[in-house]
This record gives sequence, C-alpha cells and structure tokens, in this order.
Amino acid sequence: MPEKPATAWSDPGSSASGMGAPMVAGAGALLAALQSRYYDPGWNCADPANDLRGTDDASRKTVAPIGGNAQLVLVATKLSLVSPAKSDVDVAMVPDYPGSGPVRAFVQAYAITSPAGKSSWADLNGYLAALEEPNAERSAVSSLAEPLRVELTHLVEGLAAPACAANVLTGADLDLLPFPPEKDERDLILAKMAEISRALPRICKATQRAAGPWEAHFSHLEAVYRGNSNVAKVRAKLHIQHGALCLGKPEVIKVIAVQ
Repeated sequence: MPEKPATAWSDPGSSASGMGAPMVAGAGALLAALQSRYYDPGWNCADPANDLRGTDDASRKTVAPIGGNAQLVLVATKLSLVSPAKSDVDVAMVPDYPGSGPVRAFVQAYAITSPAGKSSWADLNGYLAALEEPNAERSAVSSLAEPLRVELTHLVEGLAAPACAANVLTGADLDLLPFPPEKDERDLILAKMAEISRALPRICKATQRAAGPWEAHFSHLEAVYRGNSNVAKVRAKLHIQHGALCLGKPEVIKVIAVQ
C-alpha cells in the first residue's frame, strides 16, 4: 500500500469538538483514496469493493483538477436517531397513528464541520411517528466510539432538557471556514438557521417524549475541497462497524472552477 499522504490541513487535535475530529479524518481518507491510492485501514469496511478500496479511476480523473495540495473547505454529515416513545405518549402528537402499535421518536440531523474540527448543526428535525420504519443499519448510541457517542448524547440530552437547546450553526461558525460564503449565500444560510431555532420548541417537544435507548444511523459524509482554482464536492456512504465509522466508495458529485 502507498504511504499515507500529508494533507493540506492539519489534524484538528484538541481543538475539535465531539465528532469533529473523525469527520475531518474521514475527509482526509476520502481524498487520499482519490489522489494517492492510499486506503486508510481505519476507514475500511468489510467489503473492499464497496469501501475506499473500490475507488475507480474515473473518479480520480474527475477530481484531478484540484491538484495535490487541495484544502479542505468543510465536511457535512447526515444522520438520524430513533428511540421508542414513552408509553404514555399523547397519540394526538403522532400524525400517522393507526389506532394501535408502537410509537417512535425520530431526530434527523445534518452537521457541518470546519477543517479545525468544530461541528454544529445546519439542519435539525424531530417528530413522533408510528408507521415510519427506522433504518435497519443502526446501532445503539451507547455502543459508539467516544467522539460519536458524546456528540449524539449531547444532542438528544439538549433537545430533551427543559432549556431545549442545540448547537445550531451560527455566523461565527461560518467565519471559521477557510472560504466563508459570500454575503448573499451567508444571509440565506443564517435565515435557514433562524427557522431551525424557531422550530426548536416543536423538535424538543417530540424528543422529550422519547423513552430511550437511542439508536443512530449515519447516512453519508460529504467533503468539499478547494485547490488550483477548482472546488470538488465528494460524497461517501457512512457505515457503523464495531462502534466506529467506515467509508463507502467515493462518489464525486461535482468539480467546478472558481475565481
């Protein structure tokens, strides 16, 4: 196997919050597979054909314009959480309640992580459902590796607390990015964050009806890189393996030229 390459950004180390460090490391593993044919064994899944080792030459060619010293811009992670609802849940809060059967509490979340490893929530939703089936590929939050367990426990505990709080993305978080969005895009993002903040009481009300234990499903990781006046967006499925995350085969979403 080729030697592990250096990246154009540093290990966030102790500056990372919660799951920030593994998300930044995952972005580094993705780029290494695409650029140097190095497959970080810490991110390999069980099936070599469907993890980083399955990276194809077409994807390598597509991402080549960003060059060998590309910078990480941000990492985005989509995930969901599910818990049985309390036995005394008010079924009036369950729009799809069929008259009998179990009710579950769901939290859908989308995290943004800076290259320094600071994570915050760029999208959140919480609700009760009876007919919706949770993803089969999920694991108990209590069984996850520490950074993931800490982050997700903090999220659901904050939503379930009387204070009803979550670490929603802020303008200060956007300023931590190496290439912050322009004013118009920034205003749109912050307007969306204001909507989420206004929705927190509803999200918390649903989360407070959860009995536990919580289980988590990680959908995918998206990383944005910039180099040689080009920006590349790359996605890979995330899987939970022995409490840690592993990465699926990279998919190059787009590469565009920038000023």
